Amino acid sequence: SLHDALPICQEGRIELANPCTEELFGYKNAELIGNMVEILIPESLHEKHIHHREGYFAKPKARHMGLGMELFAKKKNGTIFPVEISLGHYELAGEKLAVAFNTDITLRKVAENNLKKINENLEELIEERTLELTQALEREKNLNEMKSRFVSIASHEFRTPLSAILSSVSLIENYIQNGDIDRRKKHVQRIKSSVKMLTAILDDLLS
Repeated sequence: SLHDALPICQEGRIELANPCTEELFGYKNAELIGNMVEILIPESLHEKHIHHREGYFAKPKARHMGLGMELFAKKKNGTIFPVEISLGHYELAGEKLAVAFNTDITLRKVAENNLKKINENLEELIEERTLELTQALEREKNLNEMKSRFVSIASHEFRTPLSAILSSVSLIENYIQNGDIDRRKKHVQRIKSSVKMLTAILDDLLS
């Protein structure tokens, strides 16, 4: 950053200009002295600056200029750049003078903008990752619900033929004692059919 000290009289004329001022603004010393300080300010801000300058000389005190605002200066070649300005005041031979300490903060602004972009990108990345995590949790929840339904359905499907087999075996035992061959054959067939059903269910399950 470049710094300069620029004494200004109450009428707004530049009284002195150090080498740093020449380097910062691109003017020769002789081009600055006696000129209005507004030549170092963008034209669109001239009217406001004159008002603020007059207000400062009415109640001069050491302070930072434009607290909470972005300030800009203009080089001889027309380049506008961000600045930080501190104001001081003194009297010389009964004349009120203000001194403006100017700092070129272009590099600082570039760093701040880069940091802002990094933070914005980080916030976007966090939002994306949060959304992805939320979606993953939702998929996991749905998957767990599907697993629960699957186990419930599979359990029911297996229980039906197993119950038929169990009841048929019990009845066959009774029919053996009674010598009822036809009914024994009927339930044996029922057992075979249930076993086939179990096999088919198992095949579907494995698929």
